[in-house]
Amino acid sequence: MADLDPAQRLRPGALLIVVIPYQERDSAVHMQPLVDRLLLQEIQAYARSLASPFARIEVRNPEYEQIQIRCAVTCNTGRPAINCRR
Repeated sequence: MADLDPAQRLRPGALLIVVIPYQERDSAVHMQPLVDRLLLQEIQAYARSLASPFARIEVRNPEYEQIQIRCAVTCNTGRPAINCRR
C-alpha cells in the first residue's frame, strides 16, 4: 500500500482489517503467521454486521517482506564478539 498515491490511500467508507494471529513467545523468528480463510471470512461477516451497508470492508492476512540485516557486535572490552564469554 506504500506505493499508492496518498489520495488513493484515503477512501471514505473503506475499512481494511489486517489480521495478525497471536504467536507464542517461543515460536520461530522466521515464521510468518497467517490465519485461515474461514477465520478471515468470519471476521469480515462480523464487521459487516456492525457497519453501514455502504461500507467497503476488506479483511486479509498481512504481507510480509523479507529483510536482511548485517551488523557487527563487540564486547564492552573492545574485543570482537566471537572472543567474548558470558
